[in-house]
Amino acid sequence: MGRLLAPLSSRSLSYRRRALASGLAMALAPAALVGCASGNESDEAEPTPLPSSPSTSSSAGSGLALDLTTDGLNVGPLSEGARIPNRGDRFLSGTVTYPTDAESPRIVVEHDGAGTGTHLTFPDPCSSGPDCRRGIVEVASSDVLNPGDADFQYGAEVNLLAENIKDGANVVQKGYSTGGVGQWKLQIDDKAGRPSCVLVSTDDTADVLLAETGVADGVWHTIICRRIGDTLELWIDGRRDAVRDTVPHTISTDTPVRIAGKSTKENGDAFFGSIRRVFYGSVDQQTP
Repeated sequence: MGRLLAPLSSRSLSYRRRALASGLAMALAPAALVGCASGNESDEAEPTPLPSSPSTSSSAGSGLALDLTTDGLNVGPLSEGARIPNRGDRFLSGTVTYPTDAESPRIVVEHDGAGTGTHLTFPDPCSSGPDCRRGIVEVASSDVLNPGDADFQYGAEVNLLAENIKDGANVVQKGYSTGGVGQWKLQIDDKAGRPSCVLVSTDDTADVLLAETGVADGVWHTIICRRIGDTLELWIDGRRDAVRDTVPHTISTDTPVRIAGKSTKENGDAFFGSIRRVFYGSVDQQTP
């Protein structure tokens, strides 16, 4: 697996840079949220170098503050709320490997055999009703997942089809767009399947960077959002696809990281596709 070294910005920063931790002092605790209910929901009501190609190889020792991977994992079929099995396999969080099933992340919904052993496949699109299954994975909040005003990067490896695109499908997020908590988020933003990076300050000031390229083609893509100084960049498969100036957002929130949707409610911005890695860290830490 090759890695490309991304250059750091040479411009002087107009705001304070706070160092991000290179590892975890404690295990982050991914858990599951399960739901079939529908209903309205607001954001406020809700409680690094670049990879050259997607990979499912182990990332232990990468130094990323968050690095969840389904490396060699058999994920389906499992019952709703079941723990992801990790005997002989690993589900990693940064430098921490979960040693027991009791501490591992949980499958959010039954996957009906959709798991291939290398990734998590989320439920197909549905509208409403008691049989409409939606699922997300949640990682408990930690200070190392709050960038403050420092440079940082985050992203995921995804695979989705155009017919399953839903505008505003969340791949991974921490925080919310309103309520004064701040947010970093990667989503699939339109019917063309173009990713977007979102940064929101604690004063609710927001920047959105939309990719030029769509990724809804049924193959794996690595997407990375990077903030360096006053620049926001979006990378797809080792290539910078979009860039824009950004204001110095301060992001610090005790909300959890949520993967594949902000909730399991009907308007939870669900992601309908497959994810095999989610990562977060400072820009000088290696990504998958």
